[in-house]
Amino acid sequence: MHYLPPANLEDADATLTAFARWQRMGGRTKGRCGSAEGRYRSTDVHVGAAVPVVLIPDWSAAEVQRALVACPETERTLLAIWYSGHVAQLSKMRRLAKWSAAETSRRLDGALATFDAHYRRKAA
Repeated sequence: MHYLPPANLEDADATLTAFARWQRMGGRTKGRCGSAEGRYRSTDVHVGAAVPVVLIPDWSAAEVQRALVACPETERTLLAIWYSGHVAQLSKMRRLAKWSAAETSRRLDGALATFDAHYRRKAA
C-alpha cells in the first residue's frame, strides 16, 4: 500500500520516519553500520552518493515516544506497524478490521494528526 501524508502532516511523517530509523539502529545516532572500523556508509546504487541518514537526538526520541503513548491504542498500533515497515502485520490488521485501502489511508491521516497534536503540545 502506498501512502502520502497530507501536506500539513509532512513534519509529523518525517519525525516518525526518523524515530523509526533511530529505533531500528538500536538508539545509536551515529548512522554507521557495525563494521570493525565504523567507517562504512551505504551508498545509493544509482548515484553512488552517500545515502543521507536522518538522525534524531535521544531527547527528541523521548518526546516522540511520549507523544505516541498519549495516542489511543489503535492509532498507536497503526503508526507503529506503518513506520516499522511490517507489511504482513498491516495486511493482517486491515483484514481483521475489514478496512479498505482508502479506509486505512484515512485512519493513518487521523493517527498522524493525533500524534502531531500530542507532539506539538509536548514540544511547546
